[in-house]
Amino acid sequence: MTLQTSGGTDNSGAAMWEKAKNYAKEIGYVPGSFSIAARTLMADEFKFGGNIRPVTKFQVARLFRTPSFKSMLYYSVKSIFPDRLEGKERVSVGDMMDAYSPFDLAVLILSFVLYRKARRMMADEWPRFQEGLDDDSQIGCQIGTFIPAIGTGTALLACSMRHYALAAMSKENLKQYKVYRRKLKETGEHYNFQLEHELWGCSSMHVGVIILTNFGFGAEVAQAYSSGVDPNSSFHHIKDPLSRRMKIANLWIEGINKGLDQPISNIPGEFYPDKAIRDALYARIEKIHEGEKNWLDYTKDDISPEKTPQLFAKVQQEGEYEVPEELEDVFSLEDITSMEEEDFDQLIDQIDAEAEGTAPKGSTILSSSDIDELEDIVE
Repeated sequence: MTLQTSGGTDNSGAAMWEKAKNYAKEIGYVPGSFSIAARTLMADEFKFGGNIRPVTKFQVARLFRTPSFKSMLYYSVKSIFPDRLEGKERVSVGDMMDAYSPFDLAVLILSFVLYRKARRMMADEWPRFQEGLDDDSQIGCQIGTFIPAIGTGTALLACSMRHYALAAMSKENLKQYKVYRRKLKETGEHYNFQLEHELWGCSSMHVGVIILTNFGFGAEVAQAYSSGVDPNSSFHHIKDPLSRRMKIANLWIEGINKGLDQPISNIPGEFYPDKAIRDALYARIEKIHEGEKNWLDYTKDDISPEKTPQLFAKVQQEGEYEVPEELEDVFSLEDITSMEEEDFDQLIDQIDAEAEGTAPKGSTILSSSDIDELEDIVE
């Protein structure tokens, strides 16, 4: 792989990138259509103005309607956007998806899958490993949400991907991870890419780039991630907007991890909220530090009519028209009637084609078998 970094175009590290590719394979099997789903959400984010198209929402909602993914989605909204749940008797999958951008949704799905994968890869080391991952993933989300100029998914990705990459690197040699962990404890660091390179022949940054590419996020997102977390890259020299946002998120999380209440270096004002918002952000971070359960750690057993009645309340159909059953947990009647004609036609054409078995190859983002496989992975 050729990657533009702060040091120029890296064509000399072929062996390093080969190691990174091999470590990324330790993530294991994920349905190939997962990449199609990610690419489709990326297209909605970057080519359609950051708005999820109805046909995309309908298909991705299939995954979020499964018990495990619905649980993750519900508890993520409860943690990150609690106002969206307050005072509502019923909350649909579509309502919860609306809290996020297409990019956010792609990162949430990826994070949920990788969280489960990491737990298995780290085996007995998981409890120690989980502490840092839980802090960085939850705090990252709060940083990106309280500072909209960064974005929820952007900050989540920037702050947590290195953990998943490190799990893949450590799978076949947990003793090496223990050496790494102990050295970090001695120095008081949260990570050290140079030390990783000495131990594994590449860093978690490189493995993270490969994982993002493998999972359909594309070279642009992978490059933005690399620029954002590379300690040798200067914010002032980064021009790409997504890369800048990744970098700012990383500066924030590093500052907080060092016990500061601000980023570790000066940043533009748009990424530094006023005092009231900062106070609210720090209050949420304090709850996380006190042991708040990570929304990524919830399972299908955490939703039920008793525990989460909002998810199980019956749909109240009103008026002359009713929302078709296959759409009622995704779109409200208002959603449907306000759709652009082209969007509505695309949605109906997709539904009809799938029902008739004539959907063009690649147009169905996640098939029933794909969804079953993903549900099995995260259980």
